[in-house]
Amino acid sequence: MKLNINGQDFTGCFNRYGVSPSHEKREGPNSGTDIAGGTILDVVSVKAVLDLEANGLNQAQYSALIRLCKLTYVTVTYDDPDTGEEVTRVMIPTAGAPTQVPLSGRGNWYKDLTLNLRER
Repeated sequence: MKLNINGQDFTGCFNRYGVSPSHEKREGPNSGTDIAGGTILDVVSVKAVLDLEANGLNQAQYSALIRLCKLTYVTVTYDDPDTGEEVTRVMIPTAGAPTQVPLSGRGNWYKDLTLNLRER
C-alpha cells in the first residue's frame, strides 16, 4: 500500500498485510436516546480511519515518523482499501509505543509500532 505523510514516503515501513481500515461516524447534536430507549443517530459525516502495523524501523525512519506524529494534522496520500484509488486526506496521526531494540554501537531498532490515522 502506498503511504506518503506530508510528502515523505513511508510505503516500505508498514506491513502491507497489517492495514486495518475502518470508518468512524461523527454525530451531531441531535443524537441521543428516545423515550422508548432507542438510539437516535444524527450522523453528520463518516470519516476514514487506518490502523497500520510497522515493519522494523531504523532510527532515522522512526525519528521521521515520530516528528510527524507530534503534529496536530498531517496530509496523507494512500491507496484507499475501500476503492483501490489513491486518495489524499488530512488526518490526525497517533503512534503506539514500539519496542526499542538497541544495536551495539549503531543506534536502535524499533519494532511493533502501530500507527493510527483518523480523518480530520
